[in-house]
Amino acid sequence: MPFMDYIQNPVIRKREYVFLAVSGILFILTASSWTSPLFPGSYGYDSSFFSLVGRGILEGRVPYRDFFDIKGPVFFFIEAFGQFLCRDRFGIVLLQFASIITTVILLYRLCLLYITKKQAVCVLTVFYFVYTTCLWGGNSVEEMCLPFNMACIYLGICYLRKQEWAKIEFPAFFFGLSFAVMALSKVTVAAPMIAMTLTIALFLIKEGQRKYVFQCIVLFLSGMLMVVVPVFVYYGMRGALDEMLFCAFRIAFKRSTDYYEGFSLKWESYLLICYTSFIYTFMKRREEGFEKWFMGILSAVTFLLLHLGTPFDYYFITTLPLISWVGINFFRDFNAYSIIEDRDKQKQTLYHILFAEFAITMVLFSYWGHTTGKIRDNIDIACNRTEMEYYSDCKAILELIPIEERENIYCLESGMIFYEVNQLMPANEYPVNLPYFMELNPPIKQIVLDRIEKDTPKWLISEDIGDFNDDDVKIAVYKNYELIASNSAEHLYRRIER
Repeated sequence: MPFMDYIQNPVIRKREYVFLAVSGILFILTASSWTSPLFPGSYGYDSSFFSLVGRGILEGRVPYRDFFDIKGPVFFFIEAFGQFLCRDRFGIVLLQFASIITTVILLYRLCLLYITKKQAVCVLTVFYFVYTTCLWGGNSVEEMCLPFNMACIYLGICYLRKQEWAKIEFPAFFFGLSFAVMALSKVTVAAPMIAMTLTIALFLIKEGQRKYVFQCIVLFLSGMLMVVVPVFVYYGMRGALDEMLFCAFRIAFKRSTDYYEGFSLKWESYLLICYTSFIYTFMKRREEGFEKWFMGILSAVTFLLLHLGTPFDYYFITTLPLISWVGINFFRDFNAYSIIEDRDKQKQTLYHILFAEFAITMVLFSYWGHTTGKIRDNIDIACNRTEMEYYSDCKAILELIPIEERENIYCLESGMIFYEVNQLMPANEYPVNLPYFMELNPPIKQIVLDRIEKDTPKWLISEDIGDFNDDDVKIAVYKNYELIASNSAEHLYRRIER
């Protein structure tokens, strides 16, 4: 059977595809509080900035030159595509629909390679339960890259099961393309894909198929070039290649290794799946097959890469493939237990089942309070419209600025919700996370001071200047601006006329 036919082999009826698609759409509509139309007035800081940059690309702005940030360029191009489909939040929702539908279909097909359809539904239920917390408010790079990770896992598992080593062309090329998409978005999200790549490389060597390793490398690099070349051409033609490399790699690496968070119990509890699955792998060390090796490698790579960065909820979307793979292996052991004749082996399998059940229970326990709390919060936002006051305050602040001056509002430190609600663009290149970026790259401070003291844009919005953690910037604002109005959304300052 040709490899491309083999990966389509699991028998799924059309109604099952419909069920999966509907379940994904309902999940986004009810869980994604920053983007779903069921949550009017609810805009998230990160989501607003990402979609704003996408909108800026369509309006001729260039990320890193016009907007300083450390996310990779491909993610911003994905956001631009969403804004091309539909401006404001619904463009994001369309991307989310595509992402979740692709992800759950691939996960379901992966399940059917090993377990029954009813058991696959159980795996999907755990997936959705954990994802409810990890989704946070929706629209993150982890969310948009999840389909690439699941596709690589599904292709890799099919390839290793088929063991037609010469049929490596499509998987290797797609892996390279996927890695480039994720590395040029946020390299830590590529953990599952990297683990699958290492597993395939290990088994090519183990099975004496070293001659295909070089072929894999060439095809992998070819896939990468399909993404890397257009990105570099785009930035090269706009004279912003240095800025892109500086922000997306140098500053991003510095950001990921500053370790300012220190030890976080939440961080480790969310990575509990890595600890337990690694033990699960060790318990299965005498088993044949690649499945246990993939679980061990996936545990280690996910653990290592996810200790870079900051433990926001959406960060742990990258653990979902591992959680799902542990669930699949649990049901595999459960199904095998009744047909094993050797009593010692049956006893050993029982230990595996009990430990896997313990691991999944502990994961659910660590997420239980966060997920149920998120559900309650979403019900409150949807029913009581608790975010509408903030939304109205963003509109009210804008009304104080003359129409002809609204395209030149300097942003000192804001969450971008003001700009997204009003569909405006900030008039400066450091509109978010300014205090932190000044720490990472000290020259930014002088650029900001020069802008405030010399160029003195007429209007400035910010969160409370009194809470800004740099005294020089605060003094410059107090010297050149007066507070006109403030509400729950923003503080509005106007230049002092002299």
